[in-house]
Amino acid sequence: MSDNVIKILGIELMKNDIIRFLSQNRISHRVVICIILGQTGCYMPPKIKIDEIDIAIIRALQRDARANFADIAKDCDVSTDTISKRFRKMKRVDIVRGTTILLNPKSFGYDCVASVGIDVSYPHLREVVESIRRIPEIVFYTTSMGRHDIFCIAVLKNVGRLSQVKDLIKGHPMVREVTTSIWVDEILLCPENFEFKHLDR
Repeated sequence: MSDNVIKILGIELMKNDIIRFLSQNRISHRVVICIILGQTGCYMPPKIKIDEIDIAIIRALQRDARANFADIAKDCDVSTDTISKRFRKMKRVDIVRGTTILLNPKSFGYDCVASVGIDVSYPHLREVVESIRRIPEIVFYTTSMGRHDIFCIAVLKNVGRLSQVKDLIKGHPMVREVTTSIWVDEILLCPENFEFKHLDR
């Protein structure tokens, strides 16, 4: 085997490709070591146990972020203080990251929600991401390993605008291919992923 090739879990990978991917995605070597050791059984991250009461709290807050702890406590047949302590513990160990509301895009006149998969000339991944993040209808984006190099969620006025956004992305010289899939069911979005600046367009 060449010195430029690393074999991980039976898969041969080029050193330069690994280094480039880690640097472009800002992944530290410590994270990679934990992933590799975890997959080989040498390292197991600590598991956080939750019980029926914890699940009841999560479910209640999923239905309504303003749910009253007293009401949850009554349903669980425990004290309000118990629910409060359980919630604070779940926040402390990062099971729960606060609470929020959900938005219905259609109420703002946005009738099209779609997934966007983008294939990129690899060394230019971050360059394309920076271009995509300036498109207001793209409410979520992430680099990925698999079928596409970048995965996005777009919220748009209509299918015609989706076609325009697709052409806009394809216009980048380092984009090889763009595929889209329109979501059929009703979608509720977290407000931190929804851009309001272009609502008056």
